[in-house]
Amino acid sequence: MKLPLTPEMLVSCYEWLRSTSPIRAWGLPHADEIEFRVLVAKDRGAHYRGPLLPGVHPEIGVSVNGINTYSDLHSCMAHEMIHLWLDRNGRDDGENNPHGPHFVKAAKRVCRYHGFELEKFVL
Repeated sequence: MKLPLTPEMLVSCYEWLRSTSPIRAWGLPHADEIEFRVLVAKDRGAHYRGPLLPGVHPEIGVSVNGINTYSDLHSCMAHEMIHLWLDRNGRDDGENNPHGPHFVKAAKRVCRYHGFELEKFVL
């Protein structure tokens, strides 16, 4: 059974994760500064898109096709939050390698704190 995702659920998940270690130390923006979208994508479970123009909010989109449990939602959101953090700090490994060494280093810390499986988390 798929979770009936709403943008409000994504906001709540983001804000809860933003209050937890190690993410709370990253200084990520409040949810009001992020655009949250529920997707019906089959090619990805979620995405992060940095702001393309000045004054445009970054976007986190989560697909109903990739989320079956609340645990899936938390893991997926934390994954996209790492992309947001790396983008904001100039550590993005690039489009050709979005899960490169900077991402993996942060992912290991997040997975250790939250109990996510690294192999699934980095996909």
